[in-house]
Amino acid sequence: MHGVRLLGCRKEVMRLRYLSALILLAILATSVLYLTGCNPRNTPIFRKMAEGQEKRSAEYTEEALKKSPSLQELDRLCTKEIPLFEGFVLLSKSASSHRSTFLSYFYDSGADYRKVKSFYIDYFAKNGWQLTEEKDGGWGQRKVEFRKGNYKIIVSHGGMENAEYAFDCEKLSDSGEALPNKAMQPAAK
Repeated sequence: MHGVRLLGCRKEVMRLRYLSALILLAILATSVLYLTGCNPRNTPIFRKMAEGQEKRSAEYTEEALKKSPSLQELDRLCTKEIPLFEGFVLLSKSASSHRSTFLSYFYDSGADYRKVKSFYIDYFAKNGWQLTEEKDGGWGQRKVEFRKGNYKIIVSHGGMENAEYAFDCEKLSDSGEALPNKAMQPAAK
């Protein structure tokens, strides 16, 4: 009887050692992935999902631009009138799906943020725009925001998946609130 109990204790000790080894292995694997910078977003399944989302966003944006004179006007302002900092390469653009008149442009660039910020502060000041917000530290993206009449432009840096810089362009109502994009709203019955 004493031998049976001893055998049961040994089995329990072996089971605990096995579980401890599995836990240690899981911790080790997680640590290695973390320390080597392995990003689960770089796995094929996440990449495929992201590519699908990017495609849907591009299709939505093109459709919205075709239907909305307000978005066309905003696109002209943000791509034809306002200059790009040297070396900015357009990666994508996106229309807001929140029914506001809002376009975002995402750029790749190795440009120093201080130089980009200085360039846009100078450009917008010379062209009658007001600097309404600056954020250079703390949590989140660094950004500068400008307003002129019914337009708001935000130049931001960092914290984006593939882009270094974003240009957010919004047309506002006369009261300064977000302007609904009527062309993208469902027709009233």
